Amino acid sequence: MNMPDILIRNVPKTLHRDLKARAARAGRSLNEEALTALRRGLGAAGKGGVRPGAGERLQALVRDMFDGRPPTGMVDDLIAERRREAAREEEEWRKSKG
Repeated sequence: MNMPDILIRNVPKTLHRDLKARAARAGRSLNEEALTALRRGLGAAGKGGVRPGAGERLQALVRDMFDGRPPTGMVDDLIAERRREAAREEEEWRKSKG
């Protein structure tokens, strides 16, 4: 089967160097590595072909972790927990000082 070609112009030297080095580490040709990178990039794309931002990915992760019901008051809970830990640490320190 005859496959189409793509010509990519004006590739920055650093990008070309990095892609070539990554290809060598993976034991692939530059062409194979470029195809792998394209496939990886397209596979990571979200709905509509747009890759979601970090915030959207984090929100999706939290939704999945909590079955679609994100926790409320999480920051307050973390602060309260840290204060309890600090109080315990201070008490242990005072005991060690006698």
